[in-house]
Amino acid sequence: MKAIQPTRLENWLKARLAPQPLSVANLQAFQLARLNHTLAHVRKNSPFYRERLKALPHRPLTDLSQTADLPLISADDLRQHHLEMLCVSHSRVTRVVTMQTSGTTAAPKRLYFSEADLERNIDFFHHGLTCMLAPGQTLLILLPSTSPDSAGDQLKRAAARIPAEGHVHWPVMDLEGLLEAIETRRVNCLVGAPAQIFALCRHAKDAGRLRPNPIQSVLLTTDYVPRSVVDEIREQWNCRVFEHYGMSEMGLGGALECDVHEGYHLREADLLVEVVDPVSGTPLPPGVEGEVVFTTLAREALPLIRYRTGDRAAWMEGPCACGSIMRRLGKVRGRIADLTSARTSLSMPQLDEAILSLPGIYSFKVVLQREAAGETLDLTLFCPESRATMLAADVRAVVKPLLDNPAAPSPAIRIHTCPPADLRWDSSGMIKRAIG
Repeated sequence: MKAIQPTRLENWLKARLAPQPLSVANLQAFQLARLNHTLAHVRKNSPFYRERLKALPHRPLTDLSQTADLPLISADDLRQHHLEMLCVSHSRVTRVVTMQTSGTTAAPKRLYFSEADLERNIDFFHHGLTCMLAPGQTLLILLPSTSPDSAGDQLKRAAARIPAEGHVHWPVMDLEGLLEAIETRRVNCLVGAPAQIFALCRHAKDAGRLRPNPIQSVLLTTDYVPRSVVDEIREQWNCRVFEHYGMSEMGLGGALECDVHEGYHLREADLLVEVVDPVSGTPLPPGVEGEVVFTTLAREALPLIRYRTGDRAAWMEGPCACGSIMRRLGKVRGRIADLTSARTSLSMPQLDEAILSLPGIYSFKVVLQREAAGETLDLTLFCPESRATMLAADVRAVVKPLLDNPAAPSPAIRIHTCPPADLRWDSSGMIKRAIG
């Protein structure tokens, strides 16, 4: 059996720490120096941060534990004060990302990136892709690439540094067209949202396609990844499946699994990540779940200091079996908002794990309807018409226990079915699945 090697992200980390050798002590010293540089940068150039940090001493921090003394910032701060948070002139801004929260009338979040900010992200993507892609192979990217420096464009440029051939298949209009692209290009690695790639996997199985399969690895990103999804893709395609954790606020790249598949190795030269008590903001020890908070350590245009992600996770205890010195963050939960009501508290990850484990379902949408007569969980299943009636009964059976609440009547369950050909993806590569 081939021995597992430390994640290749260590090569990226070694390059960032050079000429100092790679060690935990040197990494922490590097992070402290970058944190102090960032604090000086924002105090000098950002009215927002000058006001937010004015009560704190201006002297440099002497230990990373002092990060906990810095105030947390939220998505609302970013929505309301992004221009006051900007630390470079507009002439140095290469990319602006506008994020409107679906289903709300709140002001959008805006992020600003300089050329150097984008280069650091592409550099991280390059080293991350070497974990799953060899020189001369072909990568198919199922992510937006409608403008320069978009997610798909950055991944394509990162692949070229391996060098590997990168292609963007966007937008995904139908699963059959995507299968044809994979077969025509002899794709070795797929990158995309779990919902899209899982639906593709089930369509390929039902159609008897991709055998023998050229796909050797899959990278799932942008959303919570159910265990049943990973297991089925790995089994059906006999390939390696990696999970990535990141968000636009991080600059897209955040953390990546290694071949051990037990936790995410973090982008620690660029991000200082904490897991904190969501009420007090106090850092939590390994094994205790809390809110993921991060500070950018090399961002020029719009640095973020102790930014609250709203995601829940816990540090994993002990070193990774791959032998890396890099810390591991456990599986992240909470990217999808809970469907909460007076009668139930139900999360999309719970529904994902329960529903997508049933053979034959490609994907689903869910809406929590609040009506005068009571609440109804409205589910739309995408599945073959020949199995629709049976699968609707199976879904009802696995969802009903999740809604049971001794203290109040449970919401009713209403189920509709649609053929997989009716699947439609939004502008980020996601099926619009939840409105609560």
